[in-house]
Amino acid sequence: VERHRRAFVATVETVRTRQATATAPALTQSPVAAAAVLSAQALPSWVQKHLEQLGIDPEGVRTAVLDAEEQWLILETEQTLLNSDRNGVSDLYRLDLLSEQLSLISSTEQGQAGNGPSRYPAADASGELIVFHSEADDLVAGDTNQVSDIFLHDWALGSTERLTDAEGASAHPGIDARGSDVVYDQQGADGQRIIRSSHVMGVGEGAILSLAAGDSDSPLDNHHPAISADGRFIAYLEQSETQ
Repeated sequence: VERHRRAFVATVETVRTRQATATAPALTQSPVAAAAVLSAQALPSWVQKHLEQLGIDPEGVRTAVLDAEEQWLILETEQTLLNSDRNGVSDLYRLDLLSEQLSLISSTEQGQAGNGPSRYPAADASGELIVFHSEADDLVAGDTNQVSDIFLHDWALGSTERLTDAEGASAHPGIDARGSDVVYDQQGADGQRIIRSSHVMGVGEGAILSLAAGDSDSPLDNHHPAISADGRFIAYLEQSETQ
């Protein structure tokens, strides 16, 4: 079996036009997106030292999101940083680097850590709208599909909502700097993933953004999307297999 991987970039407006849906309004000002960091070692040295001073082991941080002005940080870690986190799996925290306020993001309505791992955080430019995927089924009521879903946490309001409800797992979300659009990959019945997009304030199933299509001999797996700060462009990986 040969595996072929390619990267694709497309404009969100182009995809939506092809699907006969409305295009996003033009932006009058380009917001600055938060910077996604893949490891603690990629964080600025002063941030790593600050984490150590707060009793957080940087080596235990799997992924993080740091804002452009280095005022807040979102952490994915298995460390128990608050008493409300006793599940022993990956959870998400938001740390205000100025006030040192630490908040558990992947929590239930009762404020306890969910009953499954939460991963792959992304945030808008303000750090108040945070998306992630989670295998927990107790973050919101009525989560019965038994696969990972995409969740949106409003840090200012302290509320969490589920953005997906599909038979296949949804994962690897991204969000634009304004907090208007979310992209993610979702597994279909054939085991392959497609890229979807949904408005934060929208309802219903997200629109399919994957442009490429394969034949029966080369199934395509589209995954790990990213969205530009202004929400106009998406990038994602396409992987095909041939015998």
